[in-house]
Amino acid sequence: MNSNMNQEVIQKQAATYVARLYSGELSAEEEMQIYAWCDRSPEHQQEFDSMLAICLLYTSDAADEEDS
Repeated sequence: MNSNMNQEVIQKQAATYVARLYSGELSAEEEMQIYAWCDRSPEHQQEFDSMLAICLLYTSDAADEEDS
């Protein structure tokens, strides 16, 4: 797998994990899978953090719009 494809796989997995985190339906087992995946490599942790930051910005902006 080339590096671009690998990065895409990492991005998709991070996005999936962040979506599950925000779904309100995350099981304890899934939470442990997320921790293990992030611990597996710095790239995993970095991408998870990036996706999480995007999600936080989006939800923060949406909340600000509701307050207006």
